[in-house]
Amino acid sequence: MTIVWFNGPSRQLLIDRLPRQVLEIGCNYISRDRPVDYVCVFDRAVKNKLEIIPNVNYRTIPRLAHYPHWIPVLNSDNATNSGMLAVLLATQLSKEAIYVIGCDWGLTQDTVYDYNTVFQRKYNNQCRKYLEDLARNHSITVVNDQIPDVTIPVIKINDLPLLI
Repeated sequence: MTIVWFNGPSRQLLIDRLPRQVLEIGCNYISRDRPVDYVCVFDRAVKNKLEIIPNVNYRTIPRLAHYPHWIPVLNSDNATNSGMLAVLLATQLSKEAIYVIGCDWGLTQDTVYDYNTVFQRKYNNQCRKYLEDLARNHSITVVNDQIPDVTIPVIKINDLPLLI
């Protein structure tokens, strides 16, 4: 099983509860809260503020990958934010089922991190379509007790196979 951590507040229900998985990928400052294998960052400002942690792999879009420790996620032209970059990377690294935690699209504009910027919606129709496109060839499920604005399967937190 592969876990992708988004930054929506719903992830807090699992951040300390979910046992560590073989492959975990997170967005932006995830390493502050949970050990992961990969950190994906889409924005230069966030990338420049991250503390590089040994044994964590750092991925970004090609135009930002020329910095030390950063490797580009291939074929990432359609990834429009760190979350979608993380899901894309998960599809490239794993054939296992992918579970996205903290995807609160359409439920809240809150995030677990303070980015010190003007807040804007964390997704758009292009993100929704791209997630749907990735799910055509991969088993991708969102884990959330509510119904976020996605067109792929959603399961409740207690239905996550690792918690049953």
